[in-house]
Amino acid sequence: ETNRNTSSSLLGIFDNSCGPKTPRFLSFAWTHVGRWRKSDIIVSMKLMYSSLARAHNCAPLVYVYTNDLDISRRLSAMKTTMKTKTHFIVVVQSLDMIPSQGYDKWRDLSRYKLDVFVEHLHHGERLIWLDMDTLVLADLSQAMSSNISWGVGWERGSQIIEKKESRRRYSGVVVQPRNIVMGDIW
Repeated sequence: ETNRNTSSSLLGIFDNSCGPKTPRFLSFAWTHVGRWRKSDIIVSMKLMYSSLARAHNCAPLVYVYTNDLDISRRLSAMKTTMKTKTHFIVVVQSLDMIPSQGYDKWRDLSRYKLDVFVEHLHHGERLIWLDMDTLVLADLSQAMSSNISWGVGWERGSQIIEKKESRRRYSGVVVQPRNIVMGDIW
């Protein structure tokens, strides 16, 4: 039998900030695409954040980009399913701020999400992008160690990267071939 903490024994445990080895996280909560209702977004973010807090035994920082001020307010006041504090930094942006990339609105938004992620990388942050309906069951700090490769570049479609090519640039970030993801990310 595994030793599982009950909700009542967890109260207050996650009210502290995480240490420097804990990654930061990034998620998006856009309401205009019609895929998610506001109430679904709030429940989803609560479950996602609660899984992060439980997995990391602290209150990890999660950046959330949204176009809805009400979602920002509700996330700022949110507690986890264990009734502990959350640590969201919410960025509210008008949809007019999303630049057209020559795609349809859905793909323009998807491309913008990639650009936001890369912008955080430019500032030297160690972060993991999570969709708001993702549950995390393990501490991801080890996954962010320097000897583990993560996809931080992308190649659209079936383009092939030659093995002799030592590096590529994506939005100004040099990416080693082992860290490049093949295919569409959205």
